[in-house]
Amino acid sequence: MFAAINRLVAAANHSDVAGIEAEVAPEGTVIDDLPPYYWVGPHAFREWQAVVAGNWKSHGVTAANMTVHEGPLTDVTGDFAYAPEPAHFAIQAGTQKMELDGTLTFSLVRIAGKWQVRSMTWAAK
Repeated sequence: MFAAINRLVAAANHSDVAGIEAEVAPEGTVIDDLPPYYWVGPHAFREWQAVVAGNWKSHGVTAANMTVHEGPLTDVTGDFAYAPEPAHFAIQAGTQKMELDGTLTFSLVRIAGKWQVRSMTWAAK
């Protein structure tokens, strides 16, 4: 299950839409701190990534990296999982750097033996 989360985060760090979509369930939900703040449906993660990329471009972001760590509150029940993971986000625009700590919360479902992310929510501390 954590492997699916790590692959999704790595793909998002590289704006790899195909990589993101390889890790998500057919219906997805994303909640993030960028307008419109909420994406739902079969293309939710793709639409969210497009907003993130546009935001980064408009702010001159030259580097961004999210890291997640396995948190103590993960719950797996059968083919369903809830995983609130401590996260660290580092971003650079030119010479300016910003770092944020927060939580990325995932819900996952196991489909045909493969864990897939159904939802992802970001909350900064």
